[in-house]
Amino acid sequence: MDINFKLFSERLRRVLAGEEVTLPDAAKQPIHNLHTEVEIVTSWLSEFEDDISCLLFEKMAEEEIENLDLATVMDEINCFTCESEKVIDTFINNITQQKSQSRYNKDIFDALQGLQSRITEIKQRVQQLKHIDSEIMDEFRSVGAESGYFPASSSSKNRNTVGLDDRMEELLDLLIEGPTQLSVVAMLDSIGLDKTAFTAEAYNSSYVKHYFDYLAWIPAPYHYDPDQILDIVTVILLPFSMLSKIKDKDYEMKKNILGEYLMTKRYLIVLDDVWSTNVLDVVQEILPDNQNGSRVLITLTQIKMVTSFQLENGENIRLDLVPTGGPLRATYQGWPFHILYHGSISLEENIEEVFNIPTGNLTFVCCKLPFHLKLCFLYLSVFPAHLEISTRQLYQLWIAEGFIPDNSETTAGKYLEQLINRGFVDARKRRAGGTINTCSVPGRCRPVLLAVAFKAEFIFFSFMDPEALHPCCCTEDILGRLPNLRNLRIRGDLSYNQSLLSKSLCRLSCLESLKLVNESKMPRLSKIVLAEYLFPHGLTDLSFSNTDLMDDPMPALEKLPLLLVLKLKQNSYPGRKLNCGSDGFPNLKVLHLKSMLWLEEWTMGIGAMPKLECLIINPCAYLKKMPEQLRCIKSLNKFDCWWPQPELRQKLREFEDKEQCGIQLFPYGI
Repeated sequence: MDINFKLFSERLRRVLAGEEVTLPDAAKQPIHNLHTEVEIVTSWLSEFEDDISCLLFEKMAEEEIENLDLATVMDEINCFTCESEKVIDTFINNITQQKSQSRYNKDIFDALQGLQSRITEIKQRVQQLKHIDSEIMDEFRSVGAESGYFPASSSSKNRNTVGLDDRMEELLDLLIEGPTQLSVVAMLDSIGLDKTAFTAEAYNSSYVKHYFDYLAWIPAPYHYDPDQILDIVTVILLPFSMLSKIKDKDYEMKKNILGEYLMTKRYLIVLDDVWSTNVLDVVQEILPDNQNGSRVLITLTQIKMVTSFQLENGENIRLDLVPTGGPLRATYQGWPFHILYHGSISLEENIEEVFNIPTGNLTFVCCKLPFHLKLCFLYLSVFPAHLEISTRQLYQLWIAEGFIPDNSETTAGKYLEQLINRGFVDARKRRAGGTINTCSVPGRCRPVLLAVAFKAEFIFFSFMDPEALHPCCCTEDILGRLPNLRNLRIRGDLSYNQSLLSKSLCRLSCLESLKLVNESKMPRLSKIVLAEYLFPHGLTDLSFSNTDLMDDPMPALEKLPLLLVLKLKQNSYPGRKLNCGSDGFPNLKVLHLKSMLWLEEWTMGIGAMPKLECLIINPCAYLKKMPEQLRCIKSLNKFDCWWPQPELRQKLREFEDKEQCGIQLFPYGI
């Protein structure tokens, strides 16, 4: 209700401080006067925090509004805020574009004068406001007492992690002693057990390594794209001599070659953190059943996926039938499954305990959150569902938006801990010292979060398209309001928003770290042209994922003067050639080339990457030689090379300064 108004007050402060633009002297006093009036209204509204929470809850519940005067004033404030933002935007754009000031100044000052009059009228209306009837507020507070908070600790009660040795033995038995038919073992997410770490322990055990001929660990991709999964599996499993046979083949031919090779091998494929049955359809299609005990081991985070599986009698699984001890036999489209759930209460009770908190109560508690926590929580509505959010990035975004009063990550961390204690956020991963590394919004809170954010006019549905969420928000207007932003991750359909995004990033003059993650439905058909991007010159850290860039990215990126770290991750560039020009990347220290499956040729001009310290290539199945320029880089002290061809492997072993360069070939022993 009053969120945008308070944010506008903070923006006026930034404008006056010169953080967005250098104001002409004639504009400082009118904007200062406007800011003063806005601050007065803001302070008065803080006395009505309970009333505003009650009003928001009444709107959410579509109940009769008890304080119509307050509702009317809040509507006026929202309209005022919207119009004021437009005036300030226009003013700043005129200054930035250095337009003729004479005509524009008069228009702007007239508009500021009009805003001054309106905020004065609103201030008078706020002075006349009365609190909601005390009996109604007492009833409102009593509902709050009954609703209470839902601390995260309550979701882990009655759980324990004892008996892990027995559980590990149970998992190993299913992998090694199970049926000869290709089958799946599914580990369910249960609080109190790190399913990924538990699965990794089994994967790395001597029993598994001795029993299976080939092992492959595949993190769940952003898109369950058959081509992508097939490429990853083939590069990991097929020998180098066979990779050349599939380089130019289509999907069906690649699948046939992989199937023929695996037909005589016993293999284990691990798929970590699976959210959708779509990936199961793809894996079932590309993996052959050679009737020799091969396995697929998956970890499921979306527990309700098991209702897509069937019992042996053909009925769909009910959550109350999944046992807490011992595996449950099931099938998925005829594919045999064993489901393992290691909680100490039934899976149905687990679901009920986590998800079946009354929505009305959650909505009430959300409306009743203190303003600073409400603001931070509603900001999470811009992230896609189920996303693991980096806390470091989140803190920086909160600070850039002006949500954290002292611009301290420590304060931001305390706010996050309070949201976790109230049950509105889950801590997903913690560092060794206990600090939170990643977090997410629980499924039970997501509908409430979106509904309250929309009703409070914090977000609009036009920004809530799950296929283009972040890029479509990256307009010049929005990014222009974040002049101090230092770290940014943009995740969505970058191809569709190419023209919008490519020309907006330059507004972030202080940006240091940028991560671009493409989530196009058809990444193979994406049209991301890196040469069109106007990157901030201060970038020091740049990362690409799933972008399928049309052209060699090096000519566009080597001109960034301060770039220290460049990571081209999975499916970032499918081309076969990389060319770094002379004297390019003058300050680059770290270069990661990951999952560039078809890279054949890499050249570097004289003087390129003179300060490179760390080079990681994983894998390089077709690369036959390294650039000669690498021999001239004296600072290079770490060089990890995965799955090199025999020809390249021999050249690297003969590298004159091998020890000085820190060359390591992986996997060990090749």
